[in-house]
Amino acid sequence: MNTKKTLSDWLNLQYLLILRSEENLEEKVKLLLTPAKVIILSFLVFVCIFTLGFFVASRVYNRSMLMGENSDVSRKIYQLSLAVDSLAELVRERDQFINNFKEVVGENRKYLTEESKLSQNDSIALRKNKVIVRNDTIPIEYMDEAERKLRREVEGNSSISSWGLGTNIATMDLKSQFFFAPIKGVITEKYNSRNAHYGIDIVAKKDEPIKTIADGTVIMATWTDETGYVIGIQHQADVVSFYKHCASLLKKTGDFVRAGEIIAIIGNSGELTTGTHLHFELWYKGVAVNPEDFITF
Repeated sequence: MNTKKTLSDWLNLQYLLILRSEENLEEKVKLLLTPAKVIILSFLVFVCIFTLGFFVASRVYNRSMLMGENSDVSRKIYQLSLAVDSLAELVRERDQFINNFKEVVGENRKYLTEESKLSQNDSIALRKNKVIVRNDTIPIEYMDEAERKLRREVEGNSSISSWGLGTNIATMDLKSQFFFAPIKGVITEKYNSRNAHYGIDIVAKKDEPIKTIADGTVIMATWTDETGYVIGIQHQADVVSFYKHCASLLKKTGDFVRAGEIIAIIGNSGELTTGTHLHFELWYKGVAVNPEDFITF
């Protein structure tokens, strides 16, 4: 009984809290407090702080989870954008190659078919201008006598290219140009248009670097099943050079290269190869010419 009365008296014991000014000791605040009020006030403050902390912690946790999900989405979007950029670059390189090749070959060049054979007058006019066109797709039995005679002369002339303009015409402009040798080695198979071998095969040491013959722009840097790694370069004056069966390519489509610059490594790639060598082709205005006529190997 005395203990309860003593605790009740202590809780209801009044204290006067006075706040005074330091300068003149003037009373600023006067509060009448009891231990019961202090305990209740402290409990309310604790509850408020706990509630606020719990709310802030839950918001931070939810935000971190949301940011984690967003980071995954952002990463996937970034990877998709890279894939789209790669596809766009491939399309751009393909279009560039097609346009460059059209300029080299000539988009409006016309070739003979069975429906559009050379007439006798056309054949005579072409011979007068020293421009001879050969077309093996026309059966000789469908030709008149003048066309048969012209074809026999063409097939018997070793200076005529396999198609397009004759090399005797092509060499007139190429003779005045200087070309670097793509590689130093031994020529194992020469140019032979009759056997559809439109270049020369050069054997050299393993991992020997291949150089470009002149300044130009890479119009092809790719892989084919038959010729392996192939790189093609367009030069001035409608000259195009091709380097086949490479072990690796050091340039890509669209690159500009200087004469004598290393563009690939000699190799043995592709199905149409029997050993480490370089198959080199030289084309002028869409006509395959003999590289040995213009380059010293």
